[in-house]
Amino acid sequence: MHIEGLNDVTGPRLRAFRKAKGQSAIEFWGAVGISRSRGYDFEKKASLPEFVARLVYIHHVAGIPTDMPVAELRHLAKACEGHKALKQSIASAQRGAELLSKAAGGL
Repeated sequence: MHIEGLNDVTGPRLRAFRKAKGQSAIEFWGAVGISRSRGYDFEKKASLPEFVARLVYIHHVAGIPTDMPVAELRHLAKACEGHKALKQSIASAQRGAELLSKAAGGL
């Protein structure tokens, strides 16, 4: 299974992609800060929240680490000024990381 772009990031395709990579749901979803059970929920849906789709795309497809500090994500977004789609993906991942950080702090 191969994912070309963000339009390919759907739940069923991600499940096939994860399995093709030989990763468990814990490994795959945990790498982007999402629990196994929530990841399974996403795998059943045709569409995902935009920040989740972008975060998964950036980490698992583009190979850009998403566990970096928010300041580094901002720096990376600035470096991609001329690449609109990549810049938007990184900015969305940054927002997603901030949301996940806030959610984790509230637990």
